[in-house]
Amino acid sequence: MQSLLRNKSSKFAFFQIFLGSVFIAFATGSNGTELTAISGDTIFAKGRAVKVLGVQCPTTETEEGLQAKRIANTYLSGSRVKCVIKRSKTGQLVGDCKLRANNGRALSEVLLATGLCRSTSGNDL
Repeated sequence: MQSLLRNKSSKFAFFQIFLGSVFIAFATGSNGTELTAISGDTIFAKGRAVKVLGVQCPTTETEEGLQAKRIANTYLSGSRVKCVIKRSKTGQLVGDCKLRANNGRALSEVLLATGLCRSTSGNDL
């Protein structure tokens, strides 16, 4: 790692790799970024499906699953939502979102608090 950091071009390559594995999506209404729930535990951000980290909800083929999806969409429709997304070891995009005006409660926490979804203990990574 030290030898990589000594070489300027290697530093740049490392920086590119790091940025390529994590991105942040904002839904502010003014910048055109749209966040929507595909299901209770999967969102659509920056044109990609993202699994909500640490949560498993019923499928949308059930009333509980549809309710979880509605809750997630209501949460994501906030004007100050920030999502941090990265790739899991298996290559799947995983992440969580926070409303900056909601005492810092994450989407995953809200879904778990409803009792509709269960915790996967963050084993998605």
